[in-house]
Amino acid sequence: MGYRETLSEENRAREALILGLRRASGVCRHELLRDQGADLNQLGGAAWSKLMTQGLVEPTDTGYRLTRAGRLLADSVTVELVGSE
Repeated sequence: MGYRETLSEENRAREALILGLRRASGVCRHELLRDQGADLNQLGGAAWSKLMTQGLVEPTDTGYRLTRAGRLLADSVTVELVGSE
C-alpha cells in the first residue's frame, strides 16, 4: 500500500493553481472556481500585480499565464503566489 496524502480545500486549490499556471494556456479563473471553489485573484492576492510588474506572469482572457521569463523561474513564481508550504 502506498502513501496517500489528504489535502485541505485550500491546499487543493493551491495545487490546482500551481499546476494550472504551468500549462501553456495558464490557469483559468473559471476552472479554479468551478473545480476548487477558489477565487484566483484572492488566492494569489497582491502577488499577481508584483509578478506582472516583474514580467513573470501576464493576464489572459481567462486568468493568468507565465511569461517566457516566468517559465524559467516557475518555482519562484509559485512560491510567491502560494507560499512555500
